[in-house]
Amino acid sequence: MPYARHFRSLLAFIGTSFMMSGCGSNPAATNQGRESQQKSDQQAKSPIPEELRAIQSHQTSPAKQEQKPQEIKEFTADDLAREQQEWNNKYVGTRLRVSGDVGMVYPPYVYLTTKQKSKTGQDIKVVLKFGDEKAAKAFAPRQKVLAEGKGTSAGIFGPGLEECQLIKVLREAPKEEPPQKFAAVDLSKAYVENKAAADKKFLSKKLVVTGVAKEVSINKDGDASVTLMGTKGGMNILCSLASRIPIKDKVKTGQTLTISGTCMDGSGFFILLGYCKIEE
Repeated sequence: MPYARHFRSLLAFIGTSFMMSGCGSNPAATNQGRESQQKSDQQAKSPIPEELRAIQSHQTSPAKQEQKPQEIKEFTADDLAREQQEWNNKYVGTRLRVSGDVGMVYPPYVYLTTKQKSKTGQDIKVVLKFGDEKAAKAFAPRQKVLAEGKGTSAGIFGPGLEECQLIKVLREAPKEEPPQKFAAVDLSKAYVENKAAADKKFLSKKLVVTGVAKEVSINKDGDASVTLMGTKGGMNILCSLASRIPIKDKVKTGQTLTISGTCMDGSGFFILLGYCKIEE
């Protein structure tokens, strides 16, 4: 039966072809599956939106702690003078504010007076160092001021602050009185007899002093000073000239001079007059 064999061969061929073309599958379903897979692949490859990434980063990263500004403590000049012994351990490198009365101005330094004394009996001062001489020259003796600076090592005068700036003037200096006139030996004698009374009478006051020049000095920067001879066994008067005037050939030791200036200090080895000029 040749027709029967031919028919069976034809059925086998059709069945094999049908299976290879996807027997029992739905073409539409197959296309949907391919599209779904393609979308999944695209979503996997697509980047995370920036807004979502920022939110995720904020949620997963630890919260940053806000830094509080450093508190600057405020002291009186006497407070700092009482800390003389522990100053270097406690305050060097720390920014502080200090209020007090201006005693001596020697640019770029300004010295605040205190009532404290060192072990040797010397008056302790708080030394303020400013960035330039112009800033220091804005101060006047007997002003009361509030200043800020960074603690530096204590010196022979007392605790020091550097990189200073004036915060405000708390009290203006009183009006200048007419200068008092003295012989150098009499001014020296007054300090020998009663230093506390002499300070009260002369400190930060304008004086005109006449005496014999014991020494004439000019440093490498051109700053000049004249030392007037005091009483025997007493302190001499060191007069720091206000301007760098050429005095080398004009002033000689042994010469009698009249010098005006402001009494800055009488607690050391001499009585210091600042902002001086030689009267004609």
